[in-house]
Amino acid sequence: MERISFLSFSQIGSIVLQVLLLFHFPSLGQAAQVSLAWDTSTDPIVASYKIYSGTSSSIYSQNVNVGLTNTYTVTNLTEGQTYYFAATAIGSNGLESGYSNEVSYTVPLSQTISTITASAGTNGTISPSGSVFLTQGSSQSFTIQPNTNYQIANVVVDGTSVGAVGSYAFSNVTASHTITASFTPLTYILSVIKNGTGSGSVSSNPTGTSFSAGPLVTLSAAPDANSVFSGWSDGCSGTATSCQVTMNSNVSVTATFIAVIKPPIVATGSATLVTSSSATLNGTVNPNGLSTINIFQWGRTTSYGNATA
Repeated sequence: MERISFLSFSQIGSIVLQVLLLFHFPSLGQAAQVSLAWDTSTDPIVASYKIYSGTSSSIYSQNVNVGLTNTYTVTNLTEGQTYYFAATAIGSNGLESGYSNEVSYTVPLSQTISTITASAGTNGTISPSGSVFLTQGSSQSFTIQPNTNYQIANVVVDGTSVGAVGSYAFSNVTASHTITASFTPLTYILSVIKNGTGSGSVSSNPTGTSFSAGPLVTLSAAPDANSVFSGWSDGCSGTATSCQVTMNSNVSVTATFIAVIKPPIVATGSATLVTSSSATLNGTVNPNGLSTINIFQWGRTTSYGNATA
């Protein structure tokens, strides 16, 4: 609302009329209109007021007697057009005062309103959210934020993915748009490396190599028959066969196995087919993975003294 006072006065006999006009700027989406207001005279001779209007200064193509009131709304105005207004007072004797000061009003062009509808899935936010109303040519930025232990999965604008971006801006908006953000749990990789001269296996509980953020994973080392477990390094430490890691980041663990060299195991059996000149010697050999040459020794005492070739 803008109240404008006028410096000139009009008279009917001894009546002095000071005219004030009150402009009302219409809201977007309403028909263009302007409201006029003036201070009424206390002289009883004034019977009504007349409002004059036109699109050229001092040339009024329309007028209306509004009665004994002090406000009037002119409707159905054309956007972008300048209108000129003046008021007169009508006495009960039929006489009409001269024009009041002239005031003008240019009807503003209506502004197109565009709506950006912003939404976010669970485990994150987009700001601002909901329906964001913008005038023609405006710009608007949005910020996407995942919750703890989550990450942005995708941002879709008007049905098209723009990637896992943390912000997005609309510039020179002339139409309505949509923006949607989705989120996914953070995942971390558990890598287990086996090292050393020996061999063995490493199992995990829960099983797997990719984990959402937060779980405690227990690793267990089991050496093969000819190896021993030496210890953990990197993401774990110690020589116990099990360790635990918390998956709040990518974790790499090294398990070291050392080979154990075991000698062959020999068992001598009883001689068979014994004669005065010969006998068959019997026995078993477990080489424990080694390359072996089998030799029998014999003699009349534990010093033996004889051996097979």
